[in-house]
Amino acid sequence: MNIPNPYKILIVDDDPEIASALKLYLEEKGYDPSWADEGKAALGKILNGNGYSLVLLDISMPGLDGISVLKLLKDSSCDAAVIMMSGHGSEDLAVECMRYGAEDYISKPFAMDDLVQRIERARGHRLALTDKKRLEQEKEDFSLMLSHDMKNPMTAIIGSIDIIR
Repeated sequence: MNIPNPYKILIVDDDPEIASALKLYLEEKGYDPSWADEGKAALGKILNGNGYSLVLLDISMPGLDGISVLKLLKDSSCDAAVIMMSGHGSEDLAVECMRYGAEDYISKPFAMDDLVQRIERARGHRLALTDKKRLEQEKEDFSLMLSHDMKNPMTAIIGSIDIIR
């Protein structure tokens, strides 16, 4: 399955072999992946407006770990989906990641096809959330416009009623 428009993915993993394998596989599938080898570099790339739609984020890294990066992303205005990756995870760790805003969690080693399915599911979920936000904004804009446009006629009607009283 090839993706029609390049879908920018940031792979954040301190293991260059895993990152290279993921990068090559995702390029083959039509994605536009890039790599950061640690948390601070990842934050720099994401928060500088590089347009990443998804972040594959390793939990165990030296320096700034994956959960810290996830928390910082949640506190920022970044709307990229995040899939956490870990070689030694547990259900508690997965729940903690979801609580901080991760879209999904996958344990290493994983099948590449399974990862692509999770990426597509995260992509679909993010698109649905984006559409929902856009529709909510349109609804709010319409309500504000309607209330503004109704003020003048209502003021005239209320004034006329006051005169009649």
